[in-house]
Amino acid sequence: MSPRAVRGLTFDDYLALTALKARYFRAVDTQDWEALRQVYTPDARFSGFGFGIREGVDTLIAGLSEHLAGVRSQHLGANPEFAVRAPVALRGVWVARGVWAMRDELHFAPGHPSLAAPSAPDMRGIRGTGFYEDEYALTRRGWRISSSRLVRTRVEALGDGAPRELPLGARARGLDPAWLAPAPAPAAPGPAPAGPGQDAPSRP
Repeated sequence: MSPRAVRGLTFDDYLALTALKARYFRAVDTQDWEALRQVYTPDARFSGFGFGIREGVDTLIAGLSEHLAGVRSQHLGANPEFAVRAPVALRGVWVARGVWAMRDELHFAPGHPSLAAPSAPDMRGIRGTGFYEDEYALTRRGWRISSSRLVRTRVEALGDGAPRELPLGARARGLDPAWLAPAPAPAAPGPAPAGPGQDAPSRP
């Protein structure tokens, strides 16, 4: 029996998941799109990244490369919490979930679409905080991110004066309180149908 089936994630899993997220942050900030591709499953799902919901790693990379064109960025993650979700039915894939606190700072190139914010006409960049809600799948190449949602708690405009807080709008939905909850136990199989000459099971 796998150690995960007995006590959840192993210490090696914890180290691997932490290194995986570190590679994500580095790949985004260096705009190494091929390295970023290796962090995700091909069918990964993304939301809250500033450009809507994206399905599939190719779609995510296309959106990120456009959004970060000419941008200097720094993303930091801390305080990870993980929970194992056990093998997924049918595919037998081990799944884990995680929550990361995050902080980022982005400085935009002149003419970047993000600089058109009417609430901050002199904005040159943003500084933000929030959380990532991630889901991970254990593949033959190791753990990979299969879904990710960025939940913003604060965004500040950086410009000529003091930083100014920007409205979050739809990004202020908050964390899912059940994200790290144990997966529901599979339903117990029902009684076998009565065969010829047999009585059906009695009901209480």
